[in-house]
Amino acid sequence: MDAHHEASACCAPRGPPRLPPDFLLLWSGQSVSEFGAQVSAFALPLTAVLLLHADAWQMGVLAALTTLPFGVVGPLVGVWADRTRRRPLLVAADVGRTALMAAVPALALTHRLSLAVLYAIAFAAGCLTALFDIAYQSYVPALVGRERLSQANARLEASRALSQVAGPGLGGVMVSALTAPIAVAASAATYACSALTLGAIRHPEPPPQRPDPRAFWQEVWAGLAWVVRHPLLAPLAGCTATANLFEHVGLALYPLYAVRGVGLTPAVLGGVYAALSVGGLAGALAVGRVEGRLGTGRALLLSILASGAFLLLIPLAPRREGAGAALLAVAAAGVGFGSTLYNVVQVTLRQRLTPDALLGRMTASMRLFIWGTIPLGSLLGGLVATHLGLRSTLWLSAVGDLTAVAWIAASPLGAAGRGGEAGPARAGAS
Repeated sequence: MDAHHEASACCAPRGPPRLPPDFLLLWSGQSVSEFGAQVSAFALPLTAVLLLHADAWQMGVLAALTTLPFGVVGPLVGVWADRTRRRPLLVAADVGRTALMAAVPALALTHRLSLAVLYAIAFAAGCLTALFDIAYQSYVPALVGRERLSQANARLEASRALSQVAGPGLGGVMVSALTAPIAVAASAATYACSALTLGAIRHPEPPPQRPDPRAFWQEVWAGLAWVVRHPLLAPLAGCTATANLFEHVGLALYPLYAVRGVGLTPAVLGGVYAALSVGGLAGALAVGRVEGRLGTGRALLLSILASGAFLLLIPLAPRREGAGAALLAVAAAGVGFGSTLYNVVQVTLRQRLTPDALLGRMTASMRLFIWGTIPLGSLLGGLVATHLGLRSTLWLSAVGDLTAVAWIAASPLGAAGRGGEAGPARAGAS
């Protein structure tokens, strides 16, 4: 799971300040690459299920390897992102992901694709995604300024949600008509497009300070300490880590459950994923209104509870394609709304609370905590499903996800949400 607000005084000009043209280049390139990312995120697991006949444990391993790099290389990448210009890192990550995604259909067509090879590609792509995401969230404030962060993040999140509406649906059609590995090829082209667009940005990125190379590990620790000791960042990390752990207990098994447990075809499953994105788009569009009316604390509490509540519908889906698909689509839309609302609010809050010189390390440290639980959840899901079955594992996923709300409820953000003293929360969100 990975915030945004705009407040305007009564005498201020109408409407938010315009975003700079270089941000529009970043936005357009990111929108295209998000489209491809959704196709590959849909098609890669189905490649394992349909072509390589993966079982529940193997699906858990595949999902774990995709996110494991955030814990393995994330903190190191964070220091790197703070020591160098970030745009070249973004371009390099996109170029690398282009090559990796193009390799999947090439290997499948030559009958050289195996689960071991797919594992290696998933891990390597995860490393590059860790590099991209850490540099990306640190680069946006430099492009738009902190006063326009909420507006920029909301647009990026809305664009991501829009791409998810069409991406999985198209992925389902492509998997049905052309096979899953061929569908992965679409994402290679979109990563290449993103690299070209990022290369066209001309915004002068100031050179970062270059500290003593011998201080590398001290810098790693400084980023970790900033998150762990912060009264708002620490509970955000705990909440998101808990939610990610339990969500991915079920998410790693979702394609297997939908195809074998509920009986959906790949095309219908693509429609269910599109419903997730419709909910995500609604969440992105509602951020300003919800947060403006409820405040940061209540908005976070509402978003977590909404996500967990709708997850409870997934194991209730009957083994009938029509009824099962309908219930899964409703669940997906609700989860998408809650997750996106949460992500937009908390990411913006994190960016506003952190000095520029620490943005890369803060993002990497947060990703270490909040993404570090994802591979554990994926492996746990595969293990539990092997012994207890898919539906029991999905119940564990949904109930466990709801416990994440305790982190926010017990924090200063929760106190603000209940009408208590809101000084720290408001300072961070203003």
